Amino acid sequence: MNRMKHWLICWVRGIWNRKGGSTIEYVIVIAAAALLVSFLYAVITSNQTKSTIEQKVSDALQGKAHVGQGGSVGTPSSGNGTGSGGSPSSGGKPSTGDSHKPPAKPQPKKDQDLVDGMINYFTSGQALKDTKHIVKETADFLILDDVSGCFTGKDADGQAVSGFDQFVSCASLVPVAKPLKALKYGDEAAAFVKKLDDKLMDTKLGKKLQAGKKKADDVVDNGKRKFNCACYTNEKTRQHVHEGEIATSPQSLYHGKWNGDGLHNWNKMKQRVKQDGYEFDEILLDPNTGVRKVKIKMNTLDPAKARKYQQIKQLLDAQKNGTLSKKKQKMLNKYTADEIQEVESKSLQEYAKVDPPSVVEKTVYPEHYTEAEIDDIGEQALAQYLINNPKLPYKNPKGKVEQVKFSSVVKGPDGKTIEVEGYVVPKPDGTVDHIVTHYPKFNSTNPQVLNPKNP
Repeated sequence: MNRMKHWLICWVRGIWNRKGGSTIEYVIVIAAAALLVSFLYAVITSNQTKSTIEQKVSDALQGKAHVGQGGSVGTPSSGNGTGSGGSPSSGGKPSTGDSHKPPAKPQPKKDQDLVDGMINYFTSGQALKDTKHIVKETADFLILDDVSGCFTGKDADGQAVSGFDQFVSCASLVPVAKPLKALKYGDEAAAFVKKLDDKLMDTKLGKKLQAGKKKADDVVDNGKRKFNCACYTNEKTRQHVHEGEIATSPQSLYHGKWNGDGLHNWNKMKQRVKQDGYEFDEILLDPNTGVRKVKIKMNTLDPAKARKYQQIKQLLDAQKNGTLSKKKQKMLNKYTADEIQEVESKSLQEYAKVDPPSVVEKTVYPEHYTEAEIDDIGEQALAQYLINNPKLPYKNPKGKVEQVKFSSVVKGPDGKTIEVEGYVVPKPDGTVDHIVTHYPKFNSTNPQVLNPKNP
């Protein structure tokens, strides 16, 4: 037993200290470790071993201890005496039997079940089946996923991969790029365990992997966003898509508010509509993709009428307080009696409100998309478009470059197909300078109508 223990310790240390191993070595190491786990799992969960362990635990909890065939502690012996130890026997003399001898060690009859379970695991062929399964899944994960992902854009299971993961797969085939695998494997570790056995996801290891993955999601998403969006998505693009354009001119009807341009982030849109005093007039939901098409009433004030109202109101207040100067009296006299009466009878909102209000129609990405995922899907759509349109038309009439529209069907972060459209500014050589905007296309012919009062 000591020799076996020493061998196992040396084997584990050898694996732990192994650095720079090739991919095939990773396969062998992981397969061997997984086989050992599977073997122990198979033995421990066998009915015989399980009942043996349960019985021993039950005996320990109840204070029982087996001491051999000569009797048990605290119970009458099988001899003529009335008890164990030096208690009087039927002959009136102290017992001279075996009661003072140390208890004999229990016979490990049921321990044979463990050995039988080990033998049965190997002789039944289950060990070989498990080994083949583990090696195949490990090879798929470490090797075939990289090859398939790099050249076909799909993993070993036939699932499409993102542009970021395809790049990582190609880079991972180069030995010097092995550190890059950490980002990809860290993001897929929980999925790998699930591929080996769904039951493992309920173990401490599986739960730790899931918890670690959740904590790393922000870092991974940020890394993906920086990698994918470093080319064409800039801060102006993000401002336009996530926040919308804010009117800065005092002459604008929407001064200090969203002017209706951009804003395709549903969560940010709800906040902006409420903040600016607008209201949803219609909300349609595509049940297949989660894309929404909305109509928004942009309730606002006419700035010119608002200024006129405030001026008349100030002059009337001064007249009422007896502080109206001759100069201001002349200003008040310029207004007709009807104009003055209207100001006196209405509030600012009633007087200057634009009626009917402008109505803007927008499409917005699914509610569960994060900002990083929205940025990424815009990049994916453009990359897909550029495959068939590598050189964009460049027109610069009157010193202003004309934007070029792009459109592609891509898979979102939830795996659902979505059509994305947008506009880019091209460079003179036909390449892309930056993305101006992008948004989802609403294609549902049978949309779900939502309550605009409760978005």
